[in-house]
Amino acid sequence: MLAQIRAFAKSPVAQVLLALLVVSFAIWGIKDVFRNAAVSNAVVQAPGRRAIEGPEFRRIFERYRSQAEQESGQPLTTQDAVKQGLDRRLADSLAGTEAVAALLAKDGVRPSDQVVVDQLRAIPRLFNPVTGKFSQDAYARLLSQIGMTKTAFEQALRDQAAEEHLGAGAAAALRPPKIFGALGAAFANEQRTFTAFPVSPKILPPPGQPTDAELNQFIKENAAQLTKPEMRALTVVHISAAELAAQQKADPAAVEKRFNFEKDSLSVPEKRSVVEVTGLKDGKTAQAAADQLRAGKSPDAVAKAFGGQSFSVVDQPKTALPDPKAADAIFAMKEGEVAPVEGQLSWAAARVLKITPGHAATLDEVRPRIEAEVKKSAAEDAAYQQVQKLEDARSAGASLVDAARKAGLTPVSKAPITAQGGDLRGQSAGVPPKVLQSAFATSQGSDTDVIDLGQGEYWAVHVDKVLPPALIALDEARPEITQQYVLNGLIKKLKARADQLADAVRKGQSMQQAAAQIGAPVQANVTVRRAAPPQGLSRDLLARLFTAKPGEVVIAQDPQGLIVAKLDAVSLPPVDQVAPQVPIQQYQMAQGIAKELQAQTTAAAVALMKPKVDYAKARTAVGGDAAP
Repeated sequence: MLAQIRAFAKSPVAQVLLALLVVSFAIWGIKDVFRNAAVSNAVVQAPGRRAIEGPEFRRIFERYRSQAEQESGQPLTTQDAVKQGLDRRLADSLAGTEAVAALLAKDGVRPSDQVVVDQLRAIPRLFNPVTGKFSQDAYARLLSQIGMTKTAFEQALRDQAAEEHLGAGAAAALRPPKIFGALGAAFANEQRTFTAFPVSPKILPPPGQPTDAELNQFIKENAAQLTKPEMRALTVVHISAAELAAQQKADPAAVEKRFNFEKDSLSVPEKRSVVEVTGLKDGKTAQAAADQLRAGKSPDAVAKAFGGQSFSVVDQPKTALPDPKAADAIFAMKEGEVAPVEGQLSWAAARVLKITPGHAATLDEVRPRIEAEVKKSAAEDAAYQQVQKLEDARSAGASLVDAARKAGLTPVSKAPITAQGGDLRGQSAGVPPKVLQSAFATSQGSDTDVIDLGQGEYWAVHVDKVLPPALIALDEARPEITQQYVLNGLIKKLKARADQLADAVRKGQSMQQAAAQIGAPVQANVTVRRAAPPQGLSRDLLARLFTAKPGEVVIAQDPQGLIVAKLDAVSLPPVDQVAPQVPIQQYQMAQGIAKELQAQTTAAAVALMKPKVDYAKARTAVGGDAAP
């Protein structure tokens, strides 16, 4: 492929296209290409010069994707997240947020600078743990960690404050009356008493084996569920640095070189706790300030006396000190020593409170890790070389299979598999999702490009055969179809028997008499409360009981079969049980109303401010494949 691209670049066609491109620049002007670069990168735009650029959208998306992973407990790649529409949902959500902020600003809800200051004061990590003063360095580290500029972060604080003020004003008027809370509490504590007996599959005779004619008829009747999806027979070529790593040897020179490169990060630096009075005009002033510190005066008092600023670090390396020259002097001092130090721009007086010795890493301590990294790097280089050989052979006209063999690789055939990578029984073929996506976008008899999955993992696929969706044949899944046919028959017979017993009760038989027909035990006078049902009762039974009328007979599903139940009575809880729960119900109702109001406010803001969302740029920003 690479050779083909290089060959095309030298061809007359490419030269003609290049000439046309030059002419177009001359006609339209090259400035137009870059004039709207900043605006063109915006994923979301709203009035008031509000915009979310691609990098910021990607940062938010990564946090959104990680949260989805934690909630599901399953890994979620960027491509899978995009396939599920997370990028579009996030873009819509951010458009709503920006629209609300723009609407509030337009209506004059603009938090003052003091409000932002108060919000910053509420972040403990922004204050020096020793002096208690606001730390610009800590603020800069926070902004770096979250990937935001100072302007963007403080604008986010303003937006948050504006929304909180709007919400607080709305919430003040959203306290439902006590009667609403009382009704909610009474509803939640409503009790229902019933009698029930199980209808177990054990009462039915053992099922016989179905004939092929019955099973084929069953397949036809359930064609929607028993139609195979499109499947493809593939030949794959896999180049894996992980597999090649075992064949690599760790070159001693490479190990030494990598260790020297990583030595600083592997070592533990010396750390110090230091108090400084900085910003002093000369060495004489710094000496006087040092004498004051030595005499026991506080850094704040010394700083005030000499027109400087107090500064301190606790158990930090040399790099944590802002002035490198002063840091060199301080890290040459002894524990407990107080001395004047000259910085790059001013003098300071410093006291070393504590020294925590560092530790320089040795190669012997980390040799296994360094050797593994060297082998991994060598394996990735070897994998890339195999890819180059494969591509060169394909550029010379060889098919993927022949090119793989020339490159010393072994093509592997995969039996027909679905787009999810498994056979009809769900057995995985071990093909990654991105490779499957490419294979199912390639026509029969064609090859994919080499697919780079990163970290030295490469795949290429030849599509041997495309099998369109088709009704499954009996012999392809006889055990599963037989099992489902038998199960459906049992369920149908069990339901018919339960209906007979329920009808008998409705016509005047007692629950005990009906249960005796199948030898089932009876549970009588069972009481359940809506808000706290007992363990062991099926959800289907509870749902039917709490929608039934007294005397009504219902049939519900249960893990062990079916249950026939009769609702005997409905009772309301006593007042003394309801009263303590009224405030709780009022609060929950207010929360629900507030949530609905927030949704309506966002919808109204979107309709009024009309934010723009570019879904294609959202997908590009997060690294997803181009939208169709």
